[in-house]
Amino acid sequence: MKGILCILLNLLFLCSCKDELNNIHSDENEFEAGKVILGINKDVSIDRVFKIINREGLSIDQMSGFFNYSTLPNDSLDYVINYLKDKSYLTRRGFTGGSAFISRTEKRITVTEFLFNMDQDAQADWLKSIITLKLEDLGNDTQSVAVIVEDGTEKFWASEFNNIPEVKWAELNWFANIELH
Repeated sequence: MKGILCILLNLLFLCSCKDELNNIHSDENEFEAGKVILGINKDVSIDRVFKIINREGLSIDQMSGFFNYSTLPNDSLDYVINYLKDKSYLTRRGFTGGSAFISRTEKRITVTEFLFNMDQDAQADWLKSIITLKLEDLGNDTQSVAVIVEDGTEKFWASEFNNIPEVKWAELNWFANIELH
């Protein structure tokens, strides 16, 4: 009897939460003007992402989840960190370049950078860095990109990006009010 009561209470709780979650994306809520957020499929390379965004004539505000490992020997960790630490597109918004470490489980150098303001010069430099540091994609399934679009075109671009096979999802950058009970 207790099991059935627990199941019913959980279902009631989930149903009440579902209504609240559905309201997060209603038209009466606001979103950040001039920005669309994309989730990228894990098998899509960063150079392919650059090509997609550049083809559309848009700019990249921020990228995250494009993590790599280096095939350089582990004693090259200081070299990797020093190579990355002064890159202007890695040193923004409280982040500093050189986010690299030796993974305890994989026993190799792992690079976990956030990339900011990725104009075409920064893109070219990052692609060169990939070659120089012998970086290989970790195939992370949480790759995301914040794309700058013209104010008022956010819904159009979210719809357009949702039609591109390399894009897992495209959303407006919603603001939501969360009430803790």
